Amino acid sequence: MPNSNWKNLERKVANDLGVSRVLQKGLSVPDVKYKNIIIECKNAQHLNLKKAMEQLESYRENSNEIMVLVFKETNKRNTNVFMKMGDLKKLLKNSLQKADCLVSLDYKDFIEYARKYKTKDTENG
Repeated sequence: MPNSNWKNLERKVANDLGVSRVLQKGLSVPDVKYKNIIIECKNAQHLNLKKAMEQLESYRENSNEIMVLVFKETNKRNTNVFMKMGDLKKLLKNSLQKADCLVSLDYKDFIEYARKYKTKDTENG
């Protein structure tokens, strides 16, 4: 049986983190687990982000686990990572020096955050 793209993506993520894929047939488990980071990998033409995040949420055993969705669009080079802002904060807590990371947010969430955003100028007036 030839290796499939989704298996290759799972292997790459696991290998890059120095761990093995989670292989438990018949159980609802993440594809990769590294420390307290649970990772679901998707390699597809299109991504149903809501459904994928719900699937990932079902794997979470406690609120300290960081949920990460790795998505690679079939026949494309880029691999994208999606996570909730709270999880991103946990992940970057000790390494905020890296200011060039790219974050993907839901547009409605962005508008909500932007409306709540305050600068020194707006705080005083």
